[in-house]
Amino acid sequence: MSESELVSKSCPNPTCEFDKHHPKANFCILCGTLLFRRCDNCLVVNPRYAKFCQFCGANLDEVREELAAAPPPAAAPAPAEEEKPAPQEEKKEES
Repeated sequence: MSESELVSKSCPNPTCEFDKHHPKANFCILCGTLLFRRCDNCLVVNPRYAKFCQFCGANLDEVREELAAAPPPAAAPAPAEEEKPAPQEEKKEES
């Protein structure tokens, strides 16, 4: 990765001084601190400490709480196994 591909953005962790993150990085490679938050409503990436989505305006904490409280989707029933006919033995013709 070249120096021009790195973003000069300091890690939000006050004890970490790393400031050369890849533009698509979600976590600091030195300390593991989350750099951005993804909006669960519209999937846009927001700054780590954003309270509201910069694109759709959703409250990032409320959307996450609503998703956590929602019941999980019902699992699809397992497909029924079809009975396969027993393999038939080939009959050999005697000459």
